[in-house]
Amino acid sequence: MALIASALAVAWCGGSPASPTPPVAGTPGPGPEVPVNGSPDNPTTSPAPIPPTGTGSAWINVFGDTGWCGSPGMRPVARLLAELGGDLFLAGDLAYDNGTVDEFQRCFDPDFGRFKSRSWAAPGNHDYQTLNAAGYFSYFGDRAGPDRRGFYTVRSAAWKVLMLNSNVPIGRGSAQLEFVRQELVREPARCTLAIMHHPFDSSGPNGPSPALRDLWEL
Repeated sequence: MALIASALAVAWCGGSPASPTPPVAGTPGPGPEVPVNGSPDNPTTSPAPIPPTGTGSAWINVFGDTGWCGSPGMRPVARLLAELGGDLFLAGDLAYDNGTVDEFQRCFDPDFGRFKSRSWAAPGNHDYQTLNAAGYFSYFGDRAGPDRRGFYTVRSAAWKVLMLNSNVPIGRGSAQLEFVRQELVREPARCTLAIMHHPFDSSGPNGPSPALRDLWEL
């Protein structure tokens, strides 16, 4: 089941296209989840900025859970994303079941590979079915942030977008939470968006992720 959303940065947000800025050790991230239609799974300083997105669009698009190989629903989603324009932010679980390089090539690339130059990725738990999410980070390269940490910041038009990794420590005392805190202080923006795979609160079959409470409160 694909998750898709779009948002428009309205004029009062301010800002302009710029570059992504990455990460700055904790409690574990949320536990494993069960795909909606599938089987269970097992799953100190800020680095230099990532290059600019270059789109200049006020639209940003978020989607995830697209990894069902051969699903007939993926082609219409790809057509929609092509029509919308703007930056694409990927919320993980993009190549089932295990996030291998081969699965990314077979299950993600045919429909969505053409958008890689306007995409930024955050990992899901299925991406970590391969040790250290090696397939995911190899496929996306610098489009998944620096140092294979999976958390970093992107500027997209008026939006400051925190791309976060809910599969690794993200609670009190973690490097990731401290990174988020520093980013919110360093460059506060009225239009700030945090994107990660697991939801803090959910009425869906996988339920909420209490390990994200510290992040939510921050």
